[in-house]
Amino acid sequence: MVLVVAAIEPDCLDPVGQGLYRQCSAYFLCGVTVAAVTDFLPQVTVTSGCRNQGQSVGIIDQLRTDMFVAAIDGQPRPLGITSHTFANAATTAKPPFPQVSGLWGKPTIVNNVETLCNLPGILTYGVDWYHGLTKGSDHGTKLFGVSGRVKTPGCWELPLGLPIRELLEGYAGGMQDGLELRGFLPGGGSTDFMLPEHLDTALDYDEIAKLGSRLATGTMIVLDDKTCPVGMVGNLMKFFAKESCGFCTPCRDGLPWVEDIFRDFEAGRGNEKDLQILHDHVDYLGPGRTFCALAPGATAPLGSGLKYFKEDFERHIKEQCCPYKH
Repeated sequence: MVLVVAAIEPDCLDPVGQGLYRQCSAYFLCGVTVAAVTDFLPQVTVTSGCRNQGQSVGIIDQLRTDMFVAAIDGQPRPLGITSHTFANAATTAKPPFPQVSGLWGKPTIVNNVETLCNLPGILTYGVDWYHGLTKGSDHGTKLFGVSGRVKTPGCWELPLGLPIRELLEGYAGGMQDGLELRGFLPGGGSTDFMLPEHLDTALDYDEIAKLGSRLATGTMIVLDDKTCPVGMVGNLMKFFAKESCGFCTPCRDGLPWVEDIFRDFEAGRGNEKDLQILHDHVDYLGPGRTFCALAPGATAPLGSGLKYFKEDFERHIKEQCCPYKH
């Protein structure tokens, strides 16, 4: 078993190490041999935190590389924490899925820590109890986060099916004083924008999908009326361009091109031709055009941003500057 921790979360390492130490001590007290404990306890691996290393196939590729390096230098991997210094992990086409053919071609299960955290409750209280926690058609709870200019940004474990309005206004405290909600990305940076009119939608996977977006990670990013939507989408494009592994031409060349156009828009150099190029890239980078889901994920905020905030793009062209900064 391998526990993978992103380097951007260094505070997690000490608790993980302490947990392994306590588990190891408990086994020794029960008379378990050192060899058996070493074989059973997980190896903790630290990745650079790039997006592809968060995907199941990216994690497997990174682990395969780590084990290959260990094999060539002849050094055994001791129980503890190791660190990766490699470039962005490569992804592979699916199928076959990791559950069928993963690390070294063998069945491999990759689970998010959020999934594993549900197991103790289910095993202790049963499936019916877990089903009863929900408020909608999907079962159980989920970690929901809200970031942006709200009064109390944070992360909460809440029942699936909760109305978006209750999450945003009840838990996140609503918008900061003097600001109004303009839109939000319901499941992180690779999901489509939704609008204030969608606030009474249930936080269920199917309900969000009916409106053309995805619940995905459940980490909502809020856009207010004083923040430039063009700048917000441009910042996301900068992130996706940086995270590209460079394998696919549309992603490797297309995302930096999109990033450059957004930089021109913010600097007052954008024009109608640039706007059309952005629309074209929503198709060029869409599903089925690239090897993995990074570029299609980028088209979600790009395409929906062009749709819902068309006037803001046009104002950047007409006024030759970002109207939110002048």
